[in-house]
Amino acid sequence: MHHFVGLALRGKHDPAGAVRNLTTAIATKHQFHDIVGLIMCLEPLAGAHADLGDGERAARLLGAAENLRHSYGLQAFGSAFHSGEYQQVERRVRELLGAAGYDAAVGQGLAMDLDGLVAYAVAERRPPDSRDPLTRREREVAELVGDGLTNAEIAARLVVSTRTAESHVQNGMTKLGFTNRAQLAAWITARRT
Repeated sequence: MHHFVGLALRGKHDPAGAVRNLTTAIATKHQFHDIVGLIMCLEPLAGAHADLGDGERAARLLGAAENLRHSYGLQAFGSAFHSGEYQQVERRVRELLGAAGYDAAVGQGLAMDLDGLVAYAVAERRPPDSRDPLTRREREVAELVGDGLTNAEIAARLVVSTRTAESHVQNGMTKLGFTNRAQLAAWITARRT
């Protein structure tokens, strides 16, 4: 059940909720040695981490899923939906990490054994540096981006010009290494949980 809830939450753009449910599903499937079920959870979990902007974790999970498939002689799931989703996640992670970073992280996932990959998959996601790099105002603006407000709406809420709101959004994205608002929204959403 957690697997399907995780998939649904990811579809509803709630990657943090998807991570919670998919990691619960992975722990359960591991108890029952359900390898196919593990793979079916690892790949969307990688996608949820990519949605949160954590390309390194996503790439490692993709590598771990590939390793499981090969270790147990399983083929990649062949539906057009699954293949398309996998390719979309792979493209997104490559954007986040670049080719060399992607290859290195996937290689780390390929090297994980079953118990190691399950432990890694269900471990609490912690950013390497838990300090908040944003100023108080940038964080406040990021919160509003996470709530789905446009720059004009943020400006009205904070009683500043739209240009000032745009600057705060851009500064926050630059400090965090993001290239779009969706990444900023995913980052702030993940920090709320």
